[in-house]
Amino acid sequence: MKEATTYLKKYIHDGTCVVVAVSGGADSMALLHLMLTYRDEANIKIICAHVNHRVRKESDFEEAFVREYCLKNKVIFEVCTLDHYSGKNFENDAHHQRYAFFETLIKKYQASFLLTAHHGDDLIETVLLKMIRGSSLKGYKGFEIYQERDTYCILRPLIYETKETILNYDRENEIDYVTDLSNFKDIHTRNRIRKYILPLLKIENKRIHNKFIKWNREISENEAYLSRVIKKEMEEVYRNGSIQVSSLCAIDSYLQKKIIESILEELYQDQMEKIRDRHVSLLLELSKKNSGKQIHLPNNIVAIKNGNVISFLREKQKESYFIELQKKVELSNGHVIEQVKEEKENSNFVCRLNKSDIVFPLYVRTREEGDRMYIKHMQGSKKISDIFIECKVPVQKRDTYPIVVDSRGEILWLPGLKKSKFDIEKGKKCDIILWYN
Repeated sequence: MKEATTYLKKYIHDGTCVVVAVSGGADSMALLHLMLTYRDEANIKIICAHVNHRVRKESDFEEAFVREYCLKNKVIFEVCTLDHYSGKNFENDAHHQRYAFFETLIKKYQASFLLTAHHGDDLIETVLLKMIRGSSLKGYKGFEIYQERDTYCILRPLIYETKETILNYDRENEIDYVTDLSNFKDIHTRNRIRKYILPLLKIENKRIHNKFIKWNREISENEAYLSRVIKKEMEEVYRNGSIQVSSLCAIDSYLQKKIIESILEELYQDQMEKIRDRHVSLLLELSKKNSGKQIHLPNNIVAIKNGNVISFLREKQKESYFIELQKKVELSNGHVIEQVKEEKENSNFVCRLNKSDIVFPLYVRTREEGDRMYIKHMQGSKKISDIFIECKVPVQKRDTYPIVVDSRGEILWLPGLKKSKFDIEKGKKCDIILWYN
């Protein structure tokens, strides 16, 4: 594994402390052995980091296996046992927990590098998997070969090696390792790529992984350039967590797509695997639709278009209420509806009623399916939903907007928006004056 050794020596020098992620499989044991060999040449400190996922019956055996190997070779052994997975996506949740563990070790030992055993074949599989499922430009490169973090770097020294080369290295050096049998089951897409597609590619080019490494670098360079352009455009398009539609539509269509992808990356961060091409397309389509339209995105996020702006909100249960209106009602939106003795104003924020026209008690409630209102000075009734649209009430506020009704369910008033046929003209005799503040 000359290329891997050359790669290591490029970054890791005398006196360096490194954390090596070791599962106990053929790849990570080869990497650990390679580091031990290098330790004999340079004065480096090795921390072996093992994660016991507790999802297979072999997990405890694998932990004991790696622990014993480290004890025998005088390597510091650290283990993290995962007993709880909070997310619905096991692989994603396990990934986040693993790297959180690795970072604690980086801090504990003040290590400069985290080494993982990803190799050339892994890169091919990841790229093909992203292509099958759909991803962004960043996703299509597979994964970072070299990644700088705040206080350390992630290195993947085996990236220039194939699985075959690694297995040969293990045999030649009599390195024991454990085998995860789930890697051979056809139920996983990655396994099918590994078993059936990868061998065909290697018939065409035995060292095709080098082509994918070049692909990775090309995309990384393009991504770096695009990032600079997008960052500049984003200053106009994405302000205060919202998309400015006119600014978005004014730029090139390709840049529109890339900016949407960048916005989604900012929203979803480490959960970007939940985003598909169709989500980008849906947002672009939303930018061309009328105000009031919305789309639903993963993680209960709703994108809502109001006028020239698309906002992102986290969807929650409808907050409904049904409150008897006596002297005063304080609403959750910070407003108040109260009965007053006199009010000179005659706007939609004031409602005058006669007891003879309505049935007590009065109530303040949220809208219900099929709500209609007889608007003052208009023939017939009108849907409350249509009134909200005409009055440009933001979509996210419509389900909780206050509606004043009597005991028959007759809608008397939409505070601040519309008066009903029951409203008494200013100056005429009325029994009740309601004020919305």
